[in-house]
Amino acid sequence: MISKAIAERKTIESQQRFCVVFPDGKFRMAWDIMMMHCLIFVAVFTPFQMSFLQDEHELTMPPKWIFFFTLDRLVDFTFLFDIAINFRSGWYEDDGSVISFNQAVAAQAYLRLVITNAYLRE
Repeated sequence: MISKAIAERKTIESQQRFCVVFPDGKFRMAWDIMMMHCLIFVAVFTPFQMSFLQDEHELTMPPKWIFFFTLDRLVDFTFLFDIAINFRSGWYEDDGSVISFNQAVAAQAYLRLVITNAYLRE
């Protein structure tokens, strides 16, 4: 009974935080769908661009490639913003009952994942 009250209090405290993205919220679902579309765009368009549009990307012909350049930069900035969104997102604890939010823990988990991936690639 006491642990349930503490869990509810933690949930309420986490909900009162400013700019916290909830894992089950509408914003998070819409954001994840948008990021999926960005990943598909990059996976399809980058090989196409490198294979068939490489000659079009010359500095003497900016009107031919300025649209693709702008679109690529927009997707790049979306990925950067995604990192910030992930640091402001809550997550469920292992028992699944409490939404937790702790930026320090999120940063440590993110860095651990990045370092592990970098180590595995070498």
